[in-house]
Amino acid sequence: MNNTPKKISGTNAIQLFQIARYGALILTSVLLTKTGIDTSVIGHYENFILLAGTLSFFWVNGLTHTFLSVYNQHENKRKVIGQTAIIVIAMSICVALCMLIFRAPLTTLFAFDDTGNVFYLLLCYFIFNNISFLLDYMLLARNNVKGLLWLSVYHLVFQTALIALPAFYFGSFETIITGLLIFTGCKFIITVFFLLRNNEYKPDKAFIIMYLQKAAPLIIAFFLGGMSIYVDGIIVNNYYDKATFATYQYGAREFPLSLLLANALSASMILKIGQDNTAFGEVKKASLTLIHRLFPVGIVLLIVSQWVYPVIFNATFSESFIYFNIYMLLLIPRLLFPHSILLGLNQQKTILMASVVEFTFNIALSLTLLQFMGLQGIALGTVIAFVVNKTILLITLNKQGIPPSAYIPLKQLSTYSVILVIVFILFTYVV
Repeated sequence: MNNTPKKISGTNAIQLFQIARYGALILTSVLLTKTGIDTSVIGHYENFILLAGTLSFFWVNGLTHTFLSVYNQHENKRKVIGQTAIIVIAMSICVALCMLIFRAPLTTLFAFDDTGNVFYLLLCYFIFNNISFLLDYMLLARNNVKGLLWLSVYHLVFQTALIALPAFYFGSFETIITGLLIFTGCKFIITVFFLLRNNEYKPDKAFIIMYLQKAAPLIIAFFLGGMSIYVDGIIVNNYYDKATFATYQYGAREFPLSLLLANALSASMILKIGQDNTAFGEVKKASLTLIHRLFPVGIVLLIVSQWVYPVIFNATFSESFIYFNIYMLLLIPRLLFPHSILLGLNQQKTILMASVVEFTFNIALSLTLLQFMGLQGIALGTVIAFVVNKTILLITLNKQGIPPSAYIPLKQLSTYSVILVIVFILFTYVV
């Protein structure tokens, strides 16, 4: 379909895009600390992103992952794109209206700085950003490698510039958010341009109902499972001040490279399993490649993080490395892909069940360990809960006659995991 280099596959392209997208976020975070602006301003910016993400990540992920599954199985691809767009746009507007109605309790819960026009900027960002996610998955489904590569450049260059430059020149929270909104608005316009190209937008009630029935378990699962990160932020936000919140947020982030590549691989494998429900060997081969690439990098980062953090950011964030190291342990369960197989086999309810358990464990463990370990306990509770989630999915597939060895390179994963844990203990609590 595209005149693109054959050496770059759709899987590679979506992985590169994810790296560029999150690379822009990390680079922006680094640059913000170099501007000399007050740490509390960075905390308000992080809180802005936290609020928007908390209210959208679960249903956006649920709808877009359903899109991949339905697109792969449905003959009329243009109809799938058009109907998905209708659903995502409608959901974005409805949730934004709910945010406006419940503005007071919402801003209180998140300790959100509701002054001036900031809340209305939040609503605009919320709508533009959520609808723009359609572009990422539409390009992936169509195997539009060139489009994904250009989108990677756009994120890396313009997202970084439009947020960092206002911080350097003006140093105010409002100008930083304005830059973020300009970037998101431009991507929104690009998304609309692609959506208007030969897709079917006449609402099909039967199709929409079918789509939502498939998406519902995933939406709930993403809410419960993915809410872990946002629950952590909410707990910290309510127990500590904004400066401490910023310090925690800058450390308590999963190793971006593992998150990006794993999520991109997962999306690609959903399409492959949907086409061939016995393609477990491809999952095993692809995950082995990631294991060999990511674990050595993760181990090195654990060793140097306590010295690198104050250099990359500043002395204020010197303690952030502890939370980063704890979250690095997520590398082990992140490179397990039972959820991709279950989604490819249309077993969404199993994922929902595991997510319910994870969510319960996360809140209980985070609040309990907080009393004994402080902020470290919150991060550790999240790690343990995620391990529990993946364990449930592994057991479920094993009971269905699909053993872990069929899609997991057990020997390599076990060896790297032991080394990672040993290095974590040594360079977090000993050295």
